[in-house]
Amino acid sequence: MARRPKKSIPHDPYWDVVQSLMQNILTIYEQYREKKPVMLFDMQEQRIYVYPYLEFKNDLSERSQRL
Repeated sequence: MARRPKKSIPHDPYWDVVQSLMQNILTIYEQYREKKPVMLFDMQEQRIYVYPYLEFKNDLSERSQRL
């Protein structure tokens, strides 16, 4: 049985950014853990935004909430 060659995984340009900010991400997450935070990162501003899950969800349209 012939082995199939492994496909290389494409490089994700965001992975390096996430790795460089991991300590900050974890620290912020821990501060808001009870609120089940939704975390967004703005690439242009290089800024992390944190929102409590329920407030974030309630701000979404009905259609987005179903997705």
